[in-house]
Amino acid sequence: MKLFLKHHLFRILTLSRFLSSSGAYIYNLVFIVYAASLPFKNIAVFMANIITILPFLFTFYVGIKADHTRNKAGTIIWVGCVQSLLFLLIASVIHDQNFVTFAFICMVNICSDILSAGLRMPIIQHNISENKLYEAYSFTQFVSYLSNLGGQALGVWLLTTSHQNFSFVAIVNAGFFLLSSLILFK
Repeated sequence: MKLFLKHHLFRILTLSRFLSSSGAYIYNLVFIVYAASLPFKNIAVFMANIITILPFLFTFYVGIKADHTRNKAGTIIWVGCVQSLLFLLIASVIHDQNFVTFAFICMVNICSDILSAGLRMPIIQHNISENKLYEAYSFTQFVSYLSNLGGQALGVWLLTTSHQNFSFVAIVNAGFFLLSSLILFK
């Protein structure tokens, strides 16, 4: 916690990660609820569960690519804006409850999750002294757990209070990704 309070760059990266991860987790559970509302719900729920796990298979490859990315900060900002646009696109098509729309949403979800992985950690490794890295990793892991729990709870709450308005939740999700980028833009 001391590192978060004292180290400006770590604080900004952590807040950005919290918002980005919360945005991703807001939609993960909502996506499964959406799949359950489709006419072909058995296949859709199965696919939705696979889709939420699939990006983890690319973690190693994405980590290697993140290490070789030259302008990591600029790329993180750009990725957050792209994710925001992708979820605005989802908000505009999610009303169609057919297999093509569902498949498109699956692909966007995979792309969004893969894009957001790996770029913050190399920046942290480069800018924080080696004796503080364990504290940074631990706090980053804590923030991930917090955004997972909070994001899913917020997603379900938004879905419930909006009377199953999946489009509205996708717009809120897009807002989280955009805020994540705006924090870094500073």
